[in-house]
Amino acid sequence: MVGIGEALLCDYPDRVEPGGLAVRCAQNAAKLGHSGIVVSRIGQDQAGDELLKQLRTSGINLDALQSDPDLATGRLVVRTIAGRTTRNLTARAAFDNLQWDFDLVDVAQRADAVVFGGLARREALSRSIIKRFLAECVSAVRVFDLTNRTSDAIDRVEARTGLEFAEGLIADGLALKALAPGWNGHKAEDAAREIMHASHLAFVISIQRGDCTELFTAHTHDRSWPAKHEHPSAQHDAAVVGLLHGVVSGWDFGKGLELSQQLIEHVAKHPNEKMAIE
Repeated sequence: MVGIGEALLCDYPDRVEPGGLAVRCAQNAAKLGHSGIVVSRIGQDQAGDELLKQLRTSGINLDALQSDPDLATGRLVVRTIAGRTTRNLTARAAFDNLQWDFDLVDVAQRADAVVFGGLARREALSRSIIKRFLAECVSAVRVFDLTNRTSDAIDRVEARTGLEFAEGLIADGLALKALAPGWNGHKAEDAAREIMHASHLAFVISIQRGDCTELFTAHTHDRSWPAKHEHPSAQHDAAVVGLLHGVVSGWDFGKGLELSQQLIEHVAKHPNEKMAIE
């Protein structure tokens, strides 16, 4: 199970930890017993050294994590000042400079599932490498997480280009509206099915956002499966990976959503342990 995109060192007021879509997907996949693989690029700097140090203890595969001699490791700095939270991300980072090599061909051809987002597609070179990688993933379920982006503004052309390489989409209300402009904002399944029809997708996961929470609903062409419980927004990637495990295992989405909830609860209670799947 592969995450391709950004690998970050996240600096919070009380801790410093790895982050980014590529890292978080691989970490959660490893919790379920998969080979979780990170496809990204970090700098040859202090932040990169710290990121590597922490990642090496997490049980994920780092063979496709590239090293950049020129650009800095991506850093997300989160601070709260007078009740207002600020989030600052490195303007141009090593993950924006992903390079093609034969290791990526090997990873792509072995992948069962791959998740990619919009944030790592902000530079033309990285976009082209991600597209090339996805084209090589001939037997993988490819999922475009359009909630992983730089801002609320969504480039419809670029979003639709990403969908050309995907079987599944993860979208919040803004993403649904961008890809289904005729949607009235009420029934998410209407937008999801319009997008599935236009982009030849197998499924769409729509997200209803609350106060630091998310509620997933899985949509196929003829049915929708709402999750029974909302989950913390911070556990978004665990929820996605739980669903993906269900997809590659041939489960229906109802069972996949149940596993997502189990994984979220497991990660909260046992962050350094694998989870046994019954």
